[in-house]
Amino acid sequence: KDKDKDKDKDKDKGEYGLCRALQDVFAGLSGHHEPSETTSDDVEVVDVEVLREALMNVAVKTGSKLSELSTAGDMADAIDAMSIFLLSLRHCMGGNVVDELFTLRMREAYTCSRCGPNNPKSPTVTRDQDVYTYRVNTLFLKREAQRSEAQRSNKGFDVILKNAAAMLCDVVTCKQKSCSGSQLPCHRTLRGGAPGVFVLELIQDSLRERSDPKEISAILKIIHPRIDLNEVFRPDARLEAANAANAAAGTGAGGAAE
Repeated sequence: KDKDKDKDKDKDKGEYGLCRALQDVFAGLSGHHEPSETTSDDVEVVDVEVLREALMNVAVKTGSKLSELSTAGDMADAIDAMSIFLLSLRHCMGGNVVDELFTLRMREAYTCSRCGPNNPKSPTVTRDQDVYTYRVNTLFLKREAQRSEAQRSNKGFDVILKNAAAMLCDVVTCKQKSCSGSQLPCHRTLRGGAPGVFVLELIQDSLRERSDPKEISAILKIIHPRIDLNEVFRPDARLEAANAANAAAGTGAGGAAE
């Protein structure tokens, strides 16, 4: 019995304890638990201190550098923390469940907006990738938000996020001589359904060891608590027109050859 109690204590401190703490935080965010406090702006806040302690316990157990976990408000160790979350979930739930919940199956398509719709010889370059996080640079995110505000375009956060994240796509140029190697725009769509859990990865370009609380506050004001993935991964109309034109041209060529 004493051994069983010791095992239960180990579970509370290890990966299982982290998974339970994570479940409690999600329950609070979903409104199933009472918020820990309410700010002056009537924003309900869910306490994450128990989750922070559980994360540190697993970090100590696994020998991660997160054993010296940063204090609240620091984003420098976010990627390492995410790795521990995923490893713990795999330990408790199995790899297949984690893959089904988190995998974002993206397709990046590059088509020249100048010659694509009118030139069947201008191919569309597509690249597929399966990732757990949707990456965006905070500098690009702030720039897109400021541009939207300056133009008074009233773009939703979904469109701002889409435009900012596209700046991290690979550089692909048009092979047609008439375009002089111009860089092709990147359009992302989903291959299949949306993941059960959408994880936004914020990349911060900074040489400082600690994050600036003011910068974090500015970014959090931009981010909306709800994201419409249909907008983030909406196919580009010009790209669809180019694909349709290329398909029609290919059909016509095949008919003529026959």
